[in-house]
Amino acid sequence: MGHFDERALAELAARTYTYRMLHIVFGSEPTEQELALLGGEATAAACAALTFAGYSEAALLTSAVSPFADRLETPAFADELRDQYARLFMVPGEGYVKPWESVYATAEATLFTRRTLDVRAAYESLGFQAQEKGHFPEDHLSMMLDFMAAVAERAYEAAAAGDDGRAARLLDAQLAFAGTHLSNWLPKLRTALEAHDASGFFATFGRVTEAFVEEDRRLVAELTAPLVPACCCES
Repeated sequence: MGHFDERALAELAARTYTYRMLHIVFGSEPTEQELALLGGEATAAACAALTFAGYSEAALLTSAVSPFADRLETPAFADELRDQYARLFMVPGEGYVKPWESVYATAEATLFTRRTLDVRAAYESLGFQAQEKGHFPEDHLSMMLDFMAAVAERAYEAAAAGDDGRAARLLDAQLAFAGTHLSNWLPKLRTALEAHDASGFFATFGRVTEAFVEEDRRLVAELTAPLVPACCCES
């Protein structure tokens, strides 16, 4: 076995799952099936692995789901969230929340800035192409979380195969991206969601996303500290 033992592999798999679920939450109007998955056994198992690895309750999907546990699988709640998603992210108006880095990271608060191009370059450096490419600027939160999930999955696969060097390089590139393109604006997005989300659901996931990204950066950096990455660009 390489540097990544069974416990580390469980952490890498669980963080991949978490990024994927966060991508789904912010990517489109939630379906009944997605809500059931958030409250299901796979989510609980991933959170258990992350707890064992040192992630706090504030950074776990279960802490976002638990306030809504008795409603997750009801059609009425899914309908409510679909309506709220549209109001928050799709319909410009008083309660509109823009989920793009460039809006929060630049003084002009405009879309498609240099930040967007930097994100695009980061995707290209790792051979990532989102399904949503061409539909909206690449610095959309959901697309970023999809990227994080995709790179996390590759890192897990490399670690499971015993390729410690490749796993470390992928994780290093991923954490650098998170530090540059997520940590700088997630607190502002969370504040906006808390101000405008009547359901409380997306604001709660905003808090969890912010906490998870920060703890993930720290704990994965500790996990890979004994390994020295050769470079940060790999497809």
